[in-house]
Amino acid sequence: MSEEDFFNQLLVETKKQFQISPVRNYQINNNKNWNYAVCETPIQKEKPIIFGLNWGGNDISAQTVHPEFEKEKRDWSFHNNIKHYLQDYLHISNIEELNYSNLCFFRTPNTSYLKNEDWKLSFPLFEAYVNYIKPEFLILLGSVGWSKLKSFGVISNEKKLIFNGIKKRSFGYYGEFLGAYKIGCVPHPQAHISSEARKFIWDAISYKLLQ
Repeated sequence: MSEEDFFNQLLVETKKQFQISPVRNYQINNNKNWNYAVCETPIQKEKPIIFGLNWGGNDISAQTVHPEFEKEKRDWSFHNNIKHYLQDYLHISNIEELNYSNLCFFRTPNTSYLKNEDWKLSFPLFEAYVNYIKPEFLILLGSVGWSKLKSFGVISNEKKLIFNGIKKRSFGYYGEFLGAYKIGCVPHPQAHISSEARKFIWDAISYKLLQ
């Protein structure tokens, strides 16, 4: 199956799961229009995946077509904040070289709107996305997502990295996802941590992912 055919198949399943989700019922009852999306960059087999918790934003239409390479400038704040880490530690010069998605395909202004049932409905979609791509590795942005993954029982051989800063500790994680793929978790771009801590964690995680 081609990447675009797989995307279309996964989009149909995403819509189906969204239709029965608590977060959709909330939107209907509160006159909201958040919808869902599968990915922001074109699906590329065996390329790394970078992902966060879920799509943000408000009053956005559902995704309908497979993304195209460089159709528009991908000037996202999260990417601008981490692109030099991708370059320096993972030798990735452009977001187009990655698969970019989120753990939950359902869109909300923040994750507090998502119920446990929403996560349960959406997780198999992300699992299918990963298993189709068979990525070299995965990078998760933010430790909250790591806790969510662990709740699904899909993380094995977990190792925790600790940076002891002057005022606070900072953490990173790595392990295996679904027993098959290397995964690392780095601090979210908006996390309030020192540059020293962020560099330490990116350096350690990238070393593990590129072994």
